[in-house]
Amino acid sequence: MTDHIGISVREDYAALAEKRADALLASQTQVVCCSEAYDVNLMKKVPKAVVEADFGCGNPTKYIRPGDIVLDLGCGAGMNCYIAAQIAGPSGSVIGIDFNDAMLGIARKALPEFSASVEAAPLAFRMGSAHDLALDLDQANEYLRSNAPSDVIGIQKYQDLADKLRHEKTLISDNSVDVVISNCVINLLADRDKKLVFQEIFRVLKPGGRFAISDNVSNIPVPEAVKNDAMLWSACYAGVLQEQQFYSSLEATGFAGITIEVRNDDPAKIIEELEFYSITVTGEKPLKSGGVDTPKVMYKGPSKAIVGDSGKMYRRGIPDTLSVADQYLISSGGPFYILDDDVINQAPAKNACC
Repeated sequence: MTDHIGISVREDYAALAEKRADALLASQTQVVCCSEAYDVNLMKKVPKAVVEADFGCGNPTKYIRPGDIVLDLGCGAGMNCYIAAQIAGPSGSVIGIDFNDAMLGIARKALPEFSASVEAAPLAFRMGSAHDLALDLDQANEYLRSNAPSDVIGIQKYQDLADKLRHEKTLISDNSVDVVISNCVINLLADRDKKLVFQEIFRVLKPGGRFAISDNVSNIPVPEAVKNDAMLWSACYAGVLQEQQFYSSLEATGFAGITIEVRNDDPAKIIEELEFYSITVTGEKPLKSGGVDTPKVMYKGPSKAIVGDSGKMYRRGIPDTLSVADQYLISSGGPFYILDDDVINQAPAKNACC
């Protein structure tokens, strides 16, 4: 993505938020919005203006749990945040991050009425970049309004301030979030920033924390001619990662238990040999090895054996110690019996025969 395309994308989404986008742009973004169905009961409580300004390609909110601290990257007008707040409930909290003023304006305007009428998690919307979650752009912009750089020295002063904000007034701290969600946002980032956003997700998640990312991917690398099409960037196509590259990037970042939860059977769009698919992927930040109990487990099957992300093989019916790096295999009720009751207590079933 060149700088002028990045500016074009920001302007396009501001136009969409303010309902002044041209017909072609509006139609392109609607094509990509083939989202999985949301819970109707939750949707009823989301402000209408928020729903009308949503441009997603999946439903990452399905993987949120009550009590979660939730971070939504590229929240836009906030629809996923408003749904997440209902799921996380009063014992959780939700923060939405976006860099588009117009979209944040919609999200923030709807918040007072929602908070007053719906029992939900505390919800906040902040300006920030998905690839730099330490920098609070609300505070940075406040400085720039009265100290706009006019020369190299002014630029250096701003950079010094930004570094100070990152360290002293960090927007999202290390190891502070239970689950990160993102809906059709990573493809909008410049290629140079995609690796950074995965690293930032890893940084802010607690050990054992999860992510749920809905995005578009392609069957082959996107050609330069398509990458240079500003309209296709805004429509969430030109900036996508090739599908296997998407998964390998998550793995290279250090995530475990990466699972393709949803993958559309039919392409969302086809350009000659180039096909685009909507996916939803989940995974976890591994627990730290120090001080973590490793239970004894038995793999149930149906395969003869299963290999965890650690590389360790667990054979069906054979008791073995679960590697720390493979904790994700039991975190969501995986195909294992847990044999070490001192580590994880399992209550007997009501109709147990023994």
